[in-house]
Amino acid sequence: MTEFLALLITGVVTGGIYAMLSSGLVLTYVTTGIFNFAYGATAFTVAYVYYQLHSGLGWPTILAAPFSVLVFAPLLGIVLDRAIYQNLAKASGVAKLVTTIGVLVALPDMFLLLANWAYGTLHWPLLTQSIVSLPPGIGPYPPMVWTIASGATINSDQLAVFIAAIVVSVVLALLVKATRFGLNVRAAVDRPSLASLRGIDPRRLSTQTTVLGSVIAGLAGILIAPLFSLDPTEFTVLMFVAAAGAVLGRFRSIPMAMLGGLLAGVVQSLVAGYVNIQPSLVPGLEAGVPFVLLLAGALVLGRDRGRVAGMVAEDVPFRDYLNDLPAWRRRLPWGAALAGLVVWIVTTSPYYAFLTSEGIAMAIIFLSFVVITGTGGMVSMAQAAFVTLGALVAGLLLAHGVPFLPAAVIGAAAAGAMGLIVALPSLRLGGLWLALATLAAGFVADDVLFQVPAIQGGGAGWPIGRPVIGPFDFNNSASYAILLLVIFAVAALITRNLARSPTGRLMSAVRSSQVGAETAGASAVLPKLMLFGVSATFAGLGGTLLAANNFRIDPLDYPTSVGMVWIAVMAVFGTRRIAGAMVAGLMYVLVPQLLLAVSNSTFLPTILFGLGAVSLARNPDGVMALYGGLLRNRRDRRRQRAMAGAPSSTTVVTTPALQHLRNGPGVPKRTTPALELCSISAGYDGVEVLHDVQLVVPKGKLVLIVGPNGGGKSTLCCVAAGLRQPTSGRVYFDGEDVTDLPPFSRAGRGLLLAPEYRGVFPGLSIEDNIAVWVRDKGNRKAALTRFPVLAERRGQPAQLLSGGEQQMLTL
Repeated sequence: MTEFLALLITGVVTGGIYAMLSSGLVLTYVTTGIFNFAYGATAFTVAYVYYQLHSGLGWPTILAAPFSVLVFAPLLGIVLDRAIYQNLAKASGVAKLVTTIGVLVALPDMFLLLANWAYGTLHWPLLTQSIVSLPPGIGPYPPMVWTIASGATINSDQLAVFIAAIVVSVVLALLVKATRFGLNVRAAVDRPSLASLRGIDPRRLSTQTTVLGSVIAGLAGILIAPLFSLDPTEFTVLMFVAAAGAVLGRFRSIPMAMLGGLLAGVVQSLVAGYVNIQPSLVPGLEAGVPFVLLLAGALVLGRDRGRVAGMVAEDVPFRDYLNDLPAWRRRLPWGAALAGLVVWIVTTSPYYAFLTSEGIAMAIIFLSFVVITGTGGMVSMAQAAFVTLGALVAGLLLAHGVPFLPAAVIGAAAAGAMGLIVALPSLRLGGLWLALATLAAGFVADDVLFQVPAIQGGGAGWPIGRPVIGPFDFNNSASYAILLLVIFAVAALITRNLARSPTGRLMSAVRSSQVGAETAGASAVLPKLMLFGVSATFAGLGGTLLAANNFRIDPLDYPTSVGMVWIAVMAVFGTRRIAGAMVAGLMYVLVPQLLLAVSNSTFLPTILFGLGAVSLARNPDGVMALYGGLLRNRRDRRRQRAMAGAPSSTTVVTTPALQHLRNGPGVPKRTTPALELCSISAGYDGVEVLHDVQLVVPKGKLVLIVGPNGGGKSTLCCVAAGLRQPTSGRVYFDGEDVTDLPPFSRAGRGLLLAPEYRGVFPGLSIEDNIAVWVRDKGNRKAALTRFPVLAERRGQPAQLLSGGEQQMLTL
């Protein structure tokens, strides 16, 4: 009994941490649509600021803790929301994931670098170590220990976590259920577009929830640090464990997310204490339990109810900026770059030849991102696990006398097989769910599979020598770099042909519309399996070649957390360009060396790559496309000047109809209409539906628009309400130009839309539906008297109403 109680206490404390992080993840996701991979980085940053204030500057706990949680954490949340997250509202799912990964990579190192600078330059009494094993908590130090029933113990740091988890759960419950803020959050979760039509400002709500989530993360971070360590990687892993709780809540229910986080902690503790498994068979099971739960939750609860793997409306079409040039002009720069790289390899010092070969090996690994993300539109976060597995299998075979080439091929095949295993149960997943499933698979491989002694190669890993193929000895770094360049060329050719093959075209169709592709008789299974397999094979082959460059492989060399840095680096240079993989590989290795001339800090390269991912993730083709676009624009301007002889002038034309409707000069004054649509043109994806529409709705009048299906009636209403921006023309409400105002601002002025698809929040009660718009209780009661059937059922969810009753509620 004592052992069970002790394990239960440990599990509840750990689960309390997970529960707080899970609730913050869900809170921000439901209002912003962004799964914040940087949530652990936020928790670390706030905890690090508290540590520096308390242990560095000597602030007492009673000042340092409130300042860190209630002042610094909200400010950090506001900065991140305004500078980054709000700009992702209309970005693709891939861009949202990659951007938050960029924040995850850059944010902790920025504050670590800042502390070093303040210590060395400003001579502040800060502590500059990047990992603190025993940071102070908010309680007494050393912690007080109490013995409870059956001899089990609990210390003050654990008790603080337990109390904080209860307080956070109660406060969140009250906020969500009993406040206007909570009502807005529930409405935004239920129907985001309708919430905006009902006057809820999504940007303001995003800022509010991001700030609240940052406060929760900061509180959890300060409480976490004494129980684990003040280490950015540790905090990131804890955040991913907490994602298991968020998955249980399906990223919608905060109470279920907190329950899921608590469950993950308890199960992890009980497994560690009671499951008596031979360590040689399943080592690392304790650390892997939460990720097994995350993987299982993603597979069971994450079945996509909609489109899978991206869609045309989200994905920016690939633009070839060189299609105006002849073939020789397109190939000349890359041929010259390749020749220059070969000359560099042959003439440079052995040290830089070694770095170059390492960069080319990384480029082969980065090609796997081109296949899975660039061609497939999917984010796989298990690439580092494929790299490690391929190298470990090759090292194992080499240790048993197998020649290098067969060992490398078999290692790559093993990684490809693992890719298929990861892909098979994930075939019905897309977007965030697929990313989390592959992330969980990567961590399970790190914590369980790669801890098996037979694979590990002992404490020092497996030695892997460079190959000797017939008369060719590649032990020299320059010759090995040339070999890797040839292998990269072959892999690049395969990648290019795969994208242009029937499989690649089929995947493009699936990305556009999986339902449409399947309706046309195509299968989404085959292309996803093939892309996963090829991507994992490239990663496994690159892992063996990278290990051979370094002469060894250890299971700890390339953990899944490092793979997230790779995603950020690849995003900077473009996930849809083969050349981007080569540039990314070389820059990943060479940039840290070049930056040594500026600073000897190890944080600077990571910060630059992370910030690059933040700023460029919305451009799938990265910095190379930006440069290519600049050159293309310059060529286009030259052609235009050559054709016209001089820069063309622009003339602004005002149509007579628009001038009349807007009481222009010389037009007699008239009564301001309630609503005016002046010369409105609008459509979808380049197809124009409304053509120069003029509409005037006088005050106190009813205007009826009659027409066949597809005539543009709904589009006209959407333009008036702000759900769709016109390509030309203006919208005026009560004489005010509201064309550029979002729907919630128009609703606040009284311009409301009762949509044909029943404008109710199905998950909210009837009374809550009315309260979203009618704030005064007396007015809500008066509204309900108009529809007695609604008054009788005011506490029921709107989804239980009949169609006619839902239309009553809409009115």
